[in-house]
Amino acid sequence: MASFDMINKEPDSRTVRANVGERKIKPIQSKDESTSGNNNFIDWVWNGAKRLGNFICEKVGSFFQWGASIIWGVISSALVSLWNFNWNASDESIDASIKSQWNAIGGQLGGTVGNALGYLGCGFIPSVTVAVFNEPLGALMRKNVGEEFKDEFESNLASLFRTIFNVGMQSVVAWSYQNVRRFIKGNVNFFKKIFGDKAEKIINAWGAKNSKPWSFAIQVEEWVEAIPNEFLRNFVEELLEEAWEGCVEAGYVVANCIEKDFAQNALKDEVTPPWGDNLTVEITPNRNYPDEKVILQAPEPVLRGQIVDYLANDQQMRGKDIGVLYGTPPQTAIKERRFKPHIYFYFRQKASEKLPDQKSILDMEVSLRLMDKKSEDMTDFVYIDIIANKIKQKFANPVFQVKKGNMPYGYNDPTGALQTTLWVESLAEAKRVVESLLDIVGASPDWKKLKPLAPAEGGVSLIPEKISILGKVNEFPVKGRPGTVHFQESYMWLYGYDEPISLIDLTGKRKSPRVTV
Repeated sequence: MASFDMINKEPDSRTVRANVGERKIKPIQSKDESTSGNNNFIDWVWNGAKRLGNFICEKVGSFFQWGASIIWGVISSALVSLWNFNWNASDESIDASIKSQWNAIGGQLGGTVGNALGYLGCGFIPSVTVAVFNEPLGALMRKNVGEEFKDEFESNLASLFRTIFNVGMQSVVAWSYQNVRRFIKGNVNFFKKIFGDKAEKIINAWGAKNSKPWSFAIQVEEWVEAIPNEFLRNFVEELLEEAWEGCVEAGYVVANCIEKDFAQNALKDEVTPPWGDNLTVEITPNRNYPDEKVILQAPEPVLRGQIVDYLANDQQMRGKDIGVLYGTPPQTAIKERRFKPHIYFYFRQKASEKLPDQKSILDMEVSLRLMDKKSEDMTDFVYIDIIANKIKQKFANPVFQVKKGNMPYGYNDPTGALQTTLWVESLAEAKRVVESLLDIVGASPDWKKLKPLAPAEGGVSLIPEKISILGKVNEFPVKGRPGTVHFQESYMWLYGYDEPISLIDLTGKRKSPRVTV
């Protein structure tokens, strides 16, 4: 005989709502009403304009909705910027840097407006034209085009406002720094009286043209390099680097925990589901075995059926030998490496750096595997955001560059994170790239696994091979052309997930990357 007990009769959410009070309605709402008649096209344009305006206001407002992880990201990025800032830069170089960043926004704004005009001219207007002859087809076209336009415009607009905000903050900080320096330089006699003649020389040389750069990063690096003992030097270098990375990672973990707690508390204040709140019961299928208990949770109408089904199945199968089910999951039946999370890094040459005799732009793509993780481990974006911020610090701030060349090197670690071939100009460049990539996953390179794939002298020939076929001379493409490629984006593939996850994007073409610059 079975028995069951009710564990909680009144859900927590109902108690929380009683204490908090009724929910508040957002102050900004929009209502669209479609009218029929001779003015359908005018009404559609007017309603579309209203929707676009409300959408822009909503997205601008949402941009300023700060969360714990966003705040920590701003703080960590600001600290990195201050750490690498050249405090001895002249006013002219600071102004030129800020001006170039503001000018770059013009291109991003043009891309946003151009994308919207493209959807209007080649999407919405044709759908209205088709609706005159075939109204259902026109409505379907408007719906699909509208959905795609919403996603594209939302992503472009958010990226634009983030860039404007970042450049604006940098401009304010730079302007404040310049004014403080001008004030100190204008009162040099006052500081001379307090600190002596040496202070006057330092202040006058502060920010002079062609002066030696000074930053905290440069000073610490020079201090570490000056340590005579190699063991101690390596110890201090790794200690400082890992301490900062550990601090950033821990900060994101704490921030995500705070956001999760806020989200869970907010869920308790949601509207009651149509079938009522969830109830939890504990079932003892057989009273002769009181230790065998099962807990079920569902709304009351669903729970009744679940209890009956479970008890019926238990009575039917109890005491029968149904054997043991054996199987081999694909993750172990096939080579395990292919199921590991895959991180791609894409590099591309600038158009201005293309040589006159060069037919196409140079690019490069390398990838890593997270060998200590599985796709199932990614239950949220906490670890993914940690990886994305590591890539941002290592490859995007400043932009990582690779000197390509005709010297191929292979790094082969079947059980490790990296298996790749690099076409670079030298062994030192190959080591620099491998070390930077493995640093993302916290791994140390094993230089025994880095081997040249071409003769040491001269590398692969850059003279294209030509062969005559049916009287026509065919020229084969050449690998290893020299040039500099710059980091563009990084994304992650998870086994079983339908689409790549954009980690960071410097091109502005990807939708909603996990971190921005």
